[in-house]
Amino acid sequence: MAPRDGRDGGLGRVSGGTVGAVLLAAGGSTRLGESKALLAGGDGVPRVVRVARDLAAAGCTPIVVVLGAEAERVAAALAGEAVRPVTHAGWTAGMGSSIAAGVRALEAALEGTPAWTAVGAALVAPCDMPGATVAHLRWLVEASGGGTWRVASGYADGARGMPAVLPRGDWPALQALTGEGGARALLRGADVAVVPLADGDGDLDTPEAVRAWRASWGAIGT
Repeated sequence: MAPRDGRDGGLGRVSGGTVGAVLLAAGGSTRLGESKALLAGGDGVPRVVRVARDLAAAGCTPIVVVLGAEAERVAAALAGEAVRPVTHAGWTAGMGSSIAAGVRALEAALEGTPAWTAVGAALVAPCDMPGATVAHLRWLVEASGGGTWRVASGYADGARGMPAVLPRGDWPALQALTGEGGARALLRGADVAVVPLADGDGDLDTPEAVRAWRASWGAIGT
């Protein structure tokens, strides 16, 4: 059975394979009024680029980035990064459809390559959760045992969600997602490893959240 807490140092070391990634950057950011993927923090790096780099640092490969709203601008920001951008024409249908498009693209990128049998899972991550640091992503990968187990981020309110690692056996279900529904139904079981998201599960949905996030950079530097 999967470990209940990915921070347990005696469990979850990667040995079974590698983990690919699906980075969700397609949303229209309607409540915010500007692209969350292109928001930059105190380091001047757009969120989509920061998370792509963090996924790579966590050992994920290949990395598919799902584009939708402002696809050209987001793709331009990713120029030179070690990622595979894919534009999802149906991005307005919601996050579930973007996850489906990303997993399909990841599977297509692997097919016919040596990585086809090596990649055991996908780490699905949004680009608008600053609390999901590279350290947190590494814990998710390690707790998955090389893609053997499902692993969810655990929120302060007890809920589970993204970022999360989903093994290859879950990919058909992920590719069937539609609308706004995400993958939480797959993350509710007792056998799902849970890695607490210690730095918070808040996203950048509103101007107030963005101001608080940017203000935190001053605290980080003190």
